Amino acid sequence: MSAKKWTDEKLNEIKEKKKTMSSTQLAKEYNTTKNSILGLLYRDKLKHGYVPPVDSKYTGRKNL
Repeated sequence: MSAKKWTDEKLNEIKEKKKTMSSTQLAKEYNTTKNSILGLLYRDKLKHGYVPPVDSKYTGRKNL
């Protein structure tokens, strides 16, 4: 499966629609998955300086 290329215009559109629609609804509208929408929004947050809390159970250190 190839990765979808998100443009800045699409990202801004999704961020605006996210205020009134669920991730599942957005995924259906953009013919993709809910997780791709959530990942897109999360990566955008990280890019703009968001740092997850150290004590979060979701951001623990990965044992490789």
